[in-house]
Amino acid sequence: MRKGRFVGHIPVMVNDIDESRDFYAKVLGLRNSGTASVGEGAINVISRTAICFMSCGEMHHDFACFQEHDENWEVVRVTEDDFHHLSFTLQSDRSLAWFKTHLAALDVDFAEGAAIPDPTGARDSGNTVHFRDPNGHFVEVHDHA
Repeated sequence: MRKGRFVGHIPVMVNDIDESRDFYAKVLGLRNSGTASVGEGAINVISRTAICFMSCGEMHHDFACFQEHDENWEVVRVTEDDFHHLSFTLQSDRSLAWFKTHLAALDVDFAEGAAIPDPTGARDSGNTVHFRDPNGHFVEVHDHA
């Protein structure tokens, strides 16, 4: 990895900012670092977008949910195929077995293994689960190994 290059944050479009924030907080333990509904700030009024910033750890936000509204202030619905997938790595103190139990307790349907095999062979498909979020986005979670 080159110095100074890293993923800043991943924004996704969502249908319901509150539902999505709660889902990512409950399922992945992301921390809400700030939510702005439409009308709360000049940028939001101009863009007609509600925003929720979420953190995986030290950064203010690694992940963000955007809920777009049309000229009539109706939510612009997203589709599950608007991008390929999101991928998260579990913290080193959490196992994939723990996470599968966590998903089951939250009644989140999931499948084991990588949905798309790694063509490089660098990752073991047995250390991954995948599921859909409330917006239909494909989410992949793998262990830290």
